[in-house]
Amino acid sequence: MRTIDEYCRFLLPYTMISDFPRLILKPSKQVSALRGHQWIFSGAVGSVEGSPANGDTVEVLASDRTFIGLGHYQKSSIMVRLFSFERTEPDADFWAGKLEQALRLRRELGLVRNPETTMYRLVHGEGDSIPGLVIDIYNNTAVLECHSSGMARIRPLITEALSRVAGGDLHAVYDKPAGKGEYLLGPPADPSPCLPARTSEN
Repeated sequence: MRTIDEYCRFLLPYTMISDFPRLILKPSKQVSALRGHQWIFSGAVGSVEGSPANGDTVEVLASDRTFIGLGHYQKSSIMVRLFSFERTEPDADFWAGKLEQALRLRRELGLVRNPETTMYRLVHGEGDSIPGLVIDIYNNTAVLECHSSGMARIRPLITEALSRVAGGDLHAVYDKPAGKGEYLLGPPADPSPCLPARTSEN
């Protein structure tokens, strides 16, 4: 039998009242989203409640107003990139959980602390259920590429989450937008800890 606290946590996703703008899908265009597809195309949207701006988090609802997921809005052909199919608060804890899942998979694949290479892709967008974001690891430096306005907006949250997940293994986080780059974390005053990446040829 659940305790009161456990029961409240169980009900939380179903009782949360969100202030996020809402997009309601057309009945004929909602099947792929209901099956877990992470992209919502503009032609699938029947109506919008609220006034979302590019990069805002929005709720996506089915035509009968059943909750489908949360995602980042962008006024383009791909209108929403869904990052969660549960009601949640997309804070640093949420993103740290996502990154921990991605890191766990790379550990299982033998990419982390591999004696033959110090380079691997930690996050590969939709493949890791983090659409719009790519993170490559080069030894102790993480390089971010944001491919949506939503991900670009939450770079500080992603950097915080990365620091928590990677711990002492991470010395710097570098943002790599088109034609320009900047460090979001580090590099240290003494650049020697940012060791060069290493790989071996086949």
